[in-house]
Amino acid sequence: MQLFPVYIEHLDAALENFCDRHWPCEFVKPGGGGRCVNVRSGHGSKGHQLKDGKVLAVGGYISTSSFESLHVEFRHNVYLNLQQLLTKLNNRLVAGQREDQAAAQLHKNDVMAHLYRHVIHLEDIKRPIEAYNSHTACFCCLLEPPEHVLPCGHVLCNPCVFSYGQMKGNIVEVPCCPIEATERSFYPPFKVHIKPKSAGIRMLTLDG
Repeated sequence: MQLFPVYIEHLDAALENFCDRHWPCEFVKPGGGGRCVNVRSGHGSKGHQLKDGKVLAVGGYISTSSFESLHVEFRHNVYLNLQQLLTKLNNRLVAGQREDQAAAQLHKNDVMAHLYRHVIHLEDIKRPIEAYNSHTACFCCLLEPPEHVLPCGHVLCNPCVFSYGQMKGNIVEVPCCPIEATERSFYPPFKVHIKPKSAGIRMLTLDG
C-alpha cells in the first residue's frame, strides 16, 4: 500500500507522545494505597504520587509498556485497519456510490462509532461531550477548524457539515450528530446557513 509510508513518521510521533506524556506510572501501593498518576515526562524525582500530590512511595517511573516495545505492533495494527477501510471503500465505489459519500459513511460507522463508544464507557469520563470536544479542531475529521455548534454540543467544520447534512439552497440540514456513538436525531434537523460563494464579507466596527 503506497499510502502507508506517509503515515509512519506521524504514527511514531503520536505513540511516543502518548507513552511519554499520557500513560501514567503503573506503580500501585500494596494494601489499596492507590496508583501513581505521574507520567514519564513528569515523574522525575517526585516519586510516586496520587492526584492530590500525596507521595505514595519513592522510586522512578514504572511501566510494562513503552514506545520501543509497542511501535512495531502499533504500525502493524494501523496498517491492517487502513487496508480494511480501503477495501470497504473500494467495494462501495464498485457498487456505484460516490467516493466522498462512501468515505464519510465509513469514517462515521467504522471509525468514530467505535472510538466514541469506547470513550463514553471510560470510568473517569463523566461528561463525554464536554471532555471530548474542541473549539480549535473539528473532532469529526481533525482537519478543519470547527464552526457550527450542534444541539448536542459537538462542533463541526464546514466540510463535515456538508458531508453529513443535506443541502437545501443556502441551508444545510444536519439530521443527527455524526460523532455520537449512537445516533442522536435532531427534530427538527439542525440548520446551518452557508454564505453563498459570490457573497463578500462585511465587518461592523464600533469605535467609542
